[in-house]
Amino acid sequence: MKKFMVQIDASLQDWKEFVSPGEMDAIFAQSKKARLHPLAAVTTDNRLSNSPEVRLWTNDALRIVKIHDSDWLTQLKKHLLSPDFSTAEAALGELRTYAALKQAFGDRVEPIKKEKHKKTPDFLLKMRDGSQMVIEVHTKNPNEPEFLKLEEFHNSVPTNYVDHGRFRMATAETTYRPFGAPNREKKECVTANVISKIAATKSRDTQFPDNIPSVLWLDYQSAEWEPFHLAGHTQPLMSHLGELSTGGIWAGFYGRKNMPIFERTDILPSLCGLTFRMNHEGRFFARDENGHLAHRAHGVMVAFSKDWLLFENPHEGKSLPPIFVTESLKMRWMKLEGSWLQGPERSLQSRIEASVERMNLIARRGWQGLEENSR
Repeated sequence: MKKFMVQIDASLQDWKEFVSPGEMDAIFAQSKKARLHPLAAVTTDNRLSNSPEVRLWTNDALRIVKIHDSDWLTQLKKHLLSPDFSTAEAALGELRTYAALKQAFGDRVEPIKKEKHKKTPDFLLKMRDGSQMVIEVHTKNPNEPEFLKLEEFHNSVPTNYVDHGRFRMATAETTYRPFGAPNREKKECVTANVISKIAATKSRDTQFPDNIPSVLWLDYQSAEWEPFHLAGHTQPLMSHLGELSTGGIWAGFYGRKNMPIFERTDILPSLCGLTFRMNHEGRFFARDENGHLAHRAHGVMVAFSKDWLLFENPHEGKSLPPIFVTESLKMRWMKLEGSWLQGPERSLQSRIEASVERMNLIARRGWQGLEENSR
């Protein structure tokens, strides 16, 4: 094997002690032009690496887990070094989640032992009041066909040239959609595709028991997600230079069938011709073939690079224990602002209904509807 002698970032001392130079060379050799091996992305300073915040947090996560559960970490190492990028990314997601839970709950969190042919969550929490909760971790990877197209682009030879005196510059451009390309036959826009992917993530959460509260933890901290600033998509509406867009992640959880979807839409009094609408319910409102709510989780924690936001199930009997929410605030990047939770003065259900009605009103009346809704 060619010796790359890859240097781990000097500030990440814990990784330097955990991964040997030979192992580091091996994972770097598996990297692509468009994407580093996930472990290389969190341990080296490269144009394709994670942001400094994620690299430092992942290094801290390694240290926290090494102190509290070195045996678990030893078993995880083979997955971190896996040549399969999805396996390695999933292992990093579990490492970061375990460390975050350790920060908040200390010795009251423990991994759940896996059993063959039986689906189980990843972690068990024991609250100070004696109650229990379970956590399931899912690390979201970018869309594979889109990544393959991006890799092909990086390996292609540019065909456009611009002359600058004695110099000639080659240029090329491509479009990369990490959630996947929209299905135009279904009249789907990019935002609608994001919504459907969020709503369908871990669509069969049968690993959650019915008798104790549960949280699905979505890790969006891989390097490929960082340029897209997904934390801004966790509110019902976003605005920029007179244009409105629907927050795809918010709608993936709380959107309702036939709700309008804005995608860089100019909001004029004469707004007409809105093409895109949700053709399915959001995650927390989807029902199975028997008419029962399809998802068991009491909430979803979404971990971005510097924002961890909690989305609570709005239905009666599915509220998160307040003690869990309170202790979660001890986590490194947990943000109460931006999270969608039950409130003492106004229920989460009513806030969602008001947001959906606001979007329907804007779709009908444009700026006038926006002004009416704000009165």
